[in-house]
Amino acid sequence: MLEMAFRNNFMLDTVQMPLNVMDAHYDSFAKLVLPVLVQHKIGVLGMKTLGGQAILRSGVVNAPECLRYAMSLPASVVITGCDSMAILQRRSM
Repeated sequence: MLEMAFRNNFMLDTVQMPLNVMDAHYDSFAKLVLPVLVQHKIGVLGMKTLGGQAILRSGVVNAPECLRYAMSLPASVVITGCDSMAILQRRSM
């Protein structure tokens, strides 16, 4: 998609993409797409940082670790979902 946009002189301001700890295991956005966006000064909106709760249910990592990983990448902003007041009020970082 990026190659086609560049070929047709279509400039993107931002790209929203998943950035989470499982990314490295399948067609990694962090390894394949993120460097291109940074090179072209395109803003990165990192989403799915908790992997839709699937990553947390695995018990391998916790929410703060997932967020720290995503925030360690050169993203412009990291977006995480919040589906309850209990999660919003959690202070486990």
